Amino acid sequence: IDRQVLNLIGARQGWDFGGSSLNATNVINLGQNGAVIGATGRVTGRQISLRQNNQTTPPLDLDLDYQVNVDLQKKTAVVQALSLAGKQEQQNLLAAALDRPMNLAWGDAAGALPDSTFQLTLHELNLKSWQPVLGTNLPTGKVDLQLNLQAQRNGKQLAAKLAAQVRELAARFGTNAVELAELNAELDAELTDFNLANLKQFQFELRQKNRVLAKSGGS
Repeated sequence: IDRQVLNLIGARQGWDFGGSSLNATNVINLGQNGAVIGATGRVTGRQISLRQNNQTTPPLDLDLDYQVNVDLQKKTAVVQALSLAGKQEQQNLLAAALDRPMNLAWGDAAGALPDSTFQLTLHELNLKSWQPVLGTNLPTGKVDLQLNLQAQRNGKQLAAKLAAQVRELAARFGTNAVELAELNAELDAELTDFNLANLKQFQFELRQKNRVLAKSGGS
């Protein structure tokens, strides 16, 4: 799939995909009258970029591999494999992977399933370079992010820990402006039985030239 097809998708937003291209191979297996679904695939994107209002995002290369099995009768799903890698101008920008198969259960039936962890890392995402997608009203800066998602209790409890940092932050609040600031944020949360969310704790701190401008925390 090249820009000719992608531009049809982005026409309403005024997006031009330039030299972007996507390749994908996916296999879906259906069993037991559609109650069991298995999907395996690979998606590859090369030189993905967007142009809007004379602004163009940096070209991005993406590689996604996945393997998922779902049993609708038992109300369980197993993510056998999931990996995502993104490079921007030959520099590692995004990486995500499972350490072992992740089991998810939203029903009563579940065996003794091992815990598993999904980790995602984002390195030096320049928000200003992505304004054609994010919009010009958002702050600018360089973002580092780490997400750790652990499936526990036979997949009935998902525990997430998020740490984010924005360097060289510039933002405007009404008539006030902040430049060359640094924002640090952490979050610890969990989801139980897919119906109870618990924000265990969070905190953030905004600094400028080693001076704390604002900070907050809660649980």
